[in-house]
This record gives sequence, structure tokens and C-alpha cells, in this order.
Amino acid sequence: MYGVIEEKIPLLNDLIMIVKGMAENLINAEVNTPPEFKINLPAKWGGFEAKIIDFSMYVPYRFFIMNIIRAIAWYFFIKRLLRRMPTIIY
Repeated sequence: MYGVIEEKIPLLNDLIMIVKGMAENLINAEVNTPPEFKINLPAKWGGFEAKIIDFSMYVPYRFFIMNIIRAIAWYFFIKRLLRRMPTIIY
């Protein structure tokens, strides 16, 4: 059955591999380093580099939040792509 479908739609295997790769990227752990926003203070105020925003307390939740944002973005992208698929093909 799969062989017949793959014969008619040769890109099916590629699409399955892409979806599997996206799922693995969502599951695999990332390096959770928070972004750093720093400014250089003038010599008048000490002349050192200071952090503007400290994101270190959000590090435990960063991976989870990023995956939710990724999943929502992919959902809307695929939904829109499927809606436009007939105009893309023809």
C-alpha cells in the first residue's frame, strides 16, 4: 500500500522525513543560554559593562516556551500552505 502511494506521490517520503526531523528538534534538548543585553557605561559612572535585563530566572522555562512558539508557527504555516497548495501546483 505504501509503495503504491509513494509511487504516485514521490515527495511523500521526503515530507515524512522533514516532519520527523521537526519532531526530533522539538524533543531534543537545547543549550539553555539566556540572551544578554548589556550596555557600556561611561567612565563618569564607573566605565563598566552592565546587564540591562537579566533572563537567568527564565532559563528553566525557555525551552518549553520556545517549543510552544515553534509548534504554533509551524501549525499556521502548514495550514496556510495546505490551503494554497492547489494554486501552487497548478
